Amino acid sequence: MNLTNVSSALILLVFAVCAPARAGQSVALSWTPSPDSAVTGYKIYYGGSSGNYTNFVLVGNVTNSTISGLAEGTAYYFAGTAVDGDGDESEFSAEISFTLYPMPITLSAVLAGGGQFQLAGIGLAGHTYEIQATTNLVAWETISTQTPDANGFFGYTDENAANYPLRFYRVWDGQP
Repeated sequence: MNLTNVSSALILLVFAVCAPARAGQSVALSWTPSPDSAVTGYKIYYGGSSGNYTNFVLVGNVTNSTISGLAEGTAYYFAGTAVDGDGDESEFSAEISFTLYPMPITLSAVLAGGGQFQLAGIGLAGHTYEIQATTNLVAWETISTQTPDANGFFGYTDENAANYPLRFYRVWDGQP
C-alpha cells in the first residue's frame, strides 16, 4: 500500500497539560484524520531537536493522544505518520514544536483557630519558596521558607497572624 500522500492530512495540534511537580509533564496532541480508508492507526514521533525523533507512540485509529513523561523547560518536536494494517507508514506530517513551562505557584490561606492562618501552596518539587507577609503591600517580610514535597505541596501556619489587624501573603520563587 502507498501512504505517501496521507501525511498531508495529518495536522498536529498541541495542547499543554502541565501539572506542577510531577515526574514528567504531558502534552495532548490532536490531528485531522487521514481520508485513506486503509489507515488503521497513527505513529506520533517526538524528540528534542527538529527532525530527530528519538521516541514514538503507536496509537490506534484515533485523532488524539497524550504524550507523558516530558521535562518542563524542554523544547519537543512532534510529527506523525499514518499506518496501515501491514505496518506501512506514510511520510511524516508537518512538524510542530512546543516547550513545556511550569504552572504558576499557588498559595491559599484559611483562617485557623486562635487567629492563625493555615497557608497551603502548590509549586515545583526541588524548588525553595519564601512565604512572605505584609500589612501594607509595600514592605514584605519572609516568614517561612518551604520546599514542596514530591507532589508539589507545601504548607505553613502563621502563628503570628493574630498580632496584626491586617495581613497579606505572597509566595516567591527565587529560582528561575
